[in-house]
Amino acid sequence: MIDDVIVMIEHIVRRAGAGEGDAERSDPLSAGREFLPPLTGSSLATVIVFAPLAFLTGVSGAFFAALSITMASALVISYLLTAFVVPILADTIIDFRRWRDPTAGREGRLEHGTDGCSQRSRRVPG
Repeated sequence: MIDDVIVMIEHIVRRAGAGEGDAERSDPLSAGREFLPPLTGSSLATVIVFAPLAFLTGVSGAFFAALSITMASALVISYLLTAFVVPILADTIIDFRRWRDPTAGREGRLEHGTDGCSQRSRRVPG
């Protein structure tokens, strides 16, 4: 459930930390609006998977009904908080006019390692 919030915050921070000076790029509300379609799709897909389990009958229905209703309602609440509260809190708490992402422009070990492998593979005669 908390995964939606983490991904939304990462998206807002990545957009704001790009440092291009564009006011639209550093606006957390526009970043939240941009991330809304993928967030909706992933949350809706998971709710669609769990919702039919609430209608099972018998012993399995007694077990899965409470689980599926709990999961579906928790996902809907998580989606609503992520979509509407997190961008507003990010806009309130973080001063995006002065903040820059400390990792912007730095490549990680994984990218560095894959670049080296691709360069070595180009030198192989064949």
